[in-house]
Amino acid sequence: MTIQHSDQYAANAVGDSLCPAIIWGARGHAKVLHEFLGQIGFRVESFFDNDDISPSPVPNIPVHRGIEGFGRWSEQNPSRKQLAGFIAIGGPHGRARLEILDLLQQRGVCFPPAIHPRAFSASNSRLGFGCQILAMAAVCADVQMGNACIINTGASVDHECELGNGVHVGPHGTIAGCVKIDDCAFIGAGAVILPRLHVGQDSIVGAGSVVTKNVPSGVVVCGNPAKVINTVATKRDKT
Repeated sequence: MTIQHSDQYAANAVGDSLCPAIIWGARGHAKVLHEFLGQIGFRVESFFDNDDISPSPVPNIPVHRGIEGFGRWSEQNPSRKQLAGFIAIGGPHGRARLEILDLLQQRGVCFPPAIHPRAFSASNSRLGFGCQILAMAAVCADVQMGNACIINTGASVDHECELGNGVHVGPHGTIAGCVKIDDCAFIGAGAVILPRLHVGQDSIVGAGSVVTKNVPSGVVVCGNPAKVINTVATKRDKT
């Protein structure tokens, strides 16, 4: 698991010495990231989105469409040798985040963590490429996180948890100690996962649920105690 730290950029967060950055995704989550990236050493120069987004989520910062738009923007900005990327796609879309991360890494974009100044990340936690720890969130001792994970506003991940790639813990979610969450699982707002449990890949834990036993892969669980109510594929078919 690759470890990155944004401290090297924050040390240069003065005027034009901010590291140039892009945000992929141009909706609400992009606004959340933009609000604090300047405080930790980054200057957002453009947004990108696979959909046509108009107007831009932030005045005076352009938004371009898709990987083709990124290619054109890169050609117009050939001097951008050090470019940081942040992915503003939340919810149960971990695989989409990972796909975009891979595409942009192949094009030379680096993905440092985005740790809000009012978040806590233990010094011995290990964060993969492109992880985000938002305001008032806490990532505690010996936590391991894969690439493109999001720990949303006010959420907590306690000691010795293991999060796979593309995991998203929603606002005020609580992950107790020694929990393992597999790739691309989504933990809804205010949900609680009790200690030493396992959540399988691609599964969704509904908002406010309390998980008291292991969750298999590819299911939706809700309630207190949380019970399987659907499969992820069936839920997507209905939306």
